[in-house]
Amino acid sequence: MAWTIEYDEEAVRDLKKLDRQVQSEILDYMEERIGRAEDPRSFGKPLRHSKFGLWRYRVRDYRIICQLQQAKLIVLEWWPSATAAQSTRIRAQDRSFHSAVS
Repeated sequence: MAWTIEYDEEAVRDLKKLDRQVQSEILDYMEERIGRAEDPRSFGKPLRHSKFGLWRYRVRDYRIICQLQQAKLIVLEWWPSATAAQSTRIRAQDRSFHSAVS
C-alpha cells in the first residue's frame, strides 16, 4: 500500500532554505522509503504529550514532523536536530492543528 505524501506550505518554504543535497535526501527518503512503506509507523517515532498524534522521522541531522491520516501523510515541518533539542515548541502548535484533525 503506497501512502500519499503532502507537504504543508510552511514546510515547503523551510525546505527551500536548505542545501540542495539535503533537500534531495529528505524528499527521497519521504518518497522512496516512507511513501512506499506498508506502514510508515514502522520507521518513525510517535510524539507525545502536546504533540500527540504527530510522527517524527529523522534524515541526517534533520527531524521531519508529520501527521498520518489513513493512507495520507502530511509533512508539517523539519528542523536540524540540534535546534530540535533546544526548541520548546513546534510551529504546528501555533497553527490550528487540532481543528484540522477534527
